[in-house]
Amino acid sequence: MSESDPEPTEPSDPSEPSRSSDGSLLGSSSRGRWLVLARVAFLAAALGFGWLWLRDDWPDVVAAMGTVGPGAWVLAVVAVLTGLVSTGFVWARCLRRLGHEVPLHPSLSVFFVGQLGKYIPGSVWSLGAQAQMAGRYGVPARTTVVAGLVFLGWNLVTAGFVACVGVLAGLIGSSVPAWLVVLGLLVSVVAMTPPFVNAAGSWAAGDGRRLALTWVDCATVVAMLLVTWTFYGLALVAVSPAPIDSAYGAAAAMVAFTAAYAVGVVVILAPAGLGAREAVLTLLLTPYLGVAGAVAAALLTRVVHTVADFAIAGAAWLLGRSRS
Repeated sequence: MSESDPEPTEPSDPSEPSRSSDGSLLGSSSRGRWLVLARVAFLAAALGFGWLWLRDDWPDVVAAMGTVGPGAWVLAVVAVLTGLVSTGFVWARCLRRLGHEVPLHPSLSVFFVGQLGKYIPGSVWSLGAQAQMAGRYGVPARTTVVAGLVFLGWNLVTAGFVACVGVLAGLIGSSVPAWLVVLGLLVSVVAMTPPFVNAAGSWAAGDGRRLALTWVDCATVVAMLLVTWTFYGLALVAVSPAPIDSAYGAAAAMVAFTAAYAVGVVVILAPAGLGAREAVLTLLLTPYLGVAGAVAAALLTRVVHTVADFAIAGAAWLLGRSRS
């Protein structure tokens, strides 16, 4: 390098405020304050709405809680946390195959803290929060949003697959014609293949960006989400006021929750699927638990998932900060 060549400079950190030629900050303090306020408001809204949606049902929840022992509560929360961790890895893989890899701990922080947005009415809060947080690691907002949409697509497709298999196996009742269930099963299988997923993800990403999931990626994602649905079902069995002792009943509970979860995702106006998920879950569990037991199980499952969502978001945020 000659003496006239400029000295190389380190690439700027996207999280650092911009500076002018004299080193002064370019509106960073004002922007930083607004970001802090926005994050506090986001968390307060998520907490507020999370409590609000349980408020009216709280007496029934308390009564049902009395029928469930502390060991069952611990088992249920651990099971849901296990399922949530699996979903975090699915989201991170989707983001990585869009060409952006965020370190593991910050990635989980972005995903789980952003997921609290599902408790706020509307369908974009989670995606928006994740896009803002991932931007600190150089990920374009649109890429993060596409990763979130692909993640939701995987949830719906695998949940549909599990529900169709459950109906055909007689685990849950359905008035849908058998041929339509078989068609749904075939569509879900096709929708889990790399050509389909990559085409849909690349179209959504636009601007020449491509989603590049391999067959191994798709198999891994399907396996991870099947683990998620299984552990969510285990949590439901654990907090059920009426005992579910048989493997057949436990499998039915897993299928019922998976189908109800998918309905809750589709009903985008319901925060975290509130109401829609409980209604479907109650309907599907009634043959096994009776109406009262099914309602109680649906409500207690909601409590477990809410506690687990906020607990893992807090843990991921703290871990992400400590590793920054």
